[in-house]
Amino acid sequence: LCLSLQVLGAHGHPFADGDAALEYLTKEDRWRDIDLVLADLTIPSHMGGFELARALTERGSTLPVAGISGYWQGHNSQVEDRGLLGVLGKPFDVDELQEFVTKMLALFDDTDRTDTP
Repeated sequence: LCLSLQVLGAHGHPFADGDAALEYLTKEDRWRDIDLVLADLTIPSHMGGFELARALTERGSTLPVAGISGYWQGHNSQVEDRGLLGVLGKPFDVDELQEFVTKMLALFDDTDRTDTP
């Protein structure tokens, strides 16, 4: 995923799970430098995308979180109800990733960000 983002001119921070991402994002206001979080929804025995979105929200962050999954069969309303902007189904190619990221960023208004994660 990070290599695909790099091809698109973006920079990704890879993490093994949502716990590691949450620790990184909430330490020293690092979340301010992030435009969008792309999180796998299903990580066995660890925090996945839904849990990460909830944990960030509980800390006062409005950082946009979108999911990636090979298993998600729900509807967009279910995704939004659980704190995500949307879900990109696996497998996907670079063009689909670019379209998804562009769409997710368009849904998010940068003026909605808060100053405390």
